[in-house]
Amino acid sequence: MNEVLTIENDELVMKLLRYFVAEKNYNPIIIRGVQGEIWLENMEEDYKIVRIVSHYIHNDTQFEFDIAKTKQLMSTIRKKTLSLKMNVLSIFVNLGDNVNMEKFNSIPKISVASVTDTKDLEKYRFILDSFPDITKKTVFSEKGLELFVKLTSDIAEKNEDDARMNEDVFSMKKPVVTVSLIVINIIVFLLSYVFNLIEVFGVSRMGVLHGEYYRLLTGIFLHGGLLHIVFNM
Repeated sequence: MNEVLTIENDELVMKLLRYFVAEKNYNPIIIRGVQGEIWLENMEEDYKIVRIVSHYIHNDTQFEFDIAKTKQLMSTIRKKTLSLKMNVLSIFVNLGDNVNMEKFNSIPKISVASVTDTKDLEKYRFILDSFPDITKKTVFSEKGLELFVKLTSDIAEKNEDDARMNEDVFSMKKPVVTVSLIVINIIVFLLSYVFNLIEVFGVSRMGVLHGEYYRLLTGIFLHGGLLHIVFNM
């Protein structure tokens, strides 16, 4: 029986994880010393933090300890992310019958839900308000091993897409604009030896006072000597 419950809990956790990662662009947070729970963050959502808690909580005392630990970790995350406001959604998939959930319905900035099946999500208005498609997106026709393969594949594909996007953003690119500006400056410098460009286009106080405002722009590309252009480039 315990083995069946474990499999069902794992399946539920995977469905929720797939939804928040693949559908809502949440990213995992690695927190040392935390076991049996997954922390996810997305600073663009109403709930900046989502916790999926799979370890067994037997009674109110254990639940109160969990809430206190969550508040402490929230404080640390707020400081690191410079976030003044941070709402947390904690979804418990293995909550004991001895926990009185009504006692914990008004915790500031922390919303709690006990879920044993994706249909249980419909009980919580605050979840549906923030994630109106969550019940639809956590229903699958696949079963058993086929379902686990689908869920893990979707999560892996999302992570690969994120990795490719990060590579595109942070990878080294050709400095086209920089090289173009250097070439223009060198060409103008060489032309200044043939034509008196500095006198005509260089920055001149009297010229600007007489309305030759273009000098403020053209003067940027002019240099008074070889050392001048070398150190500027």
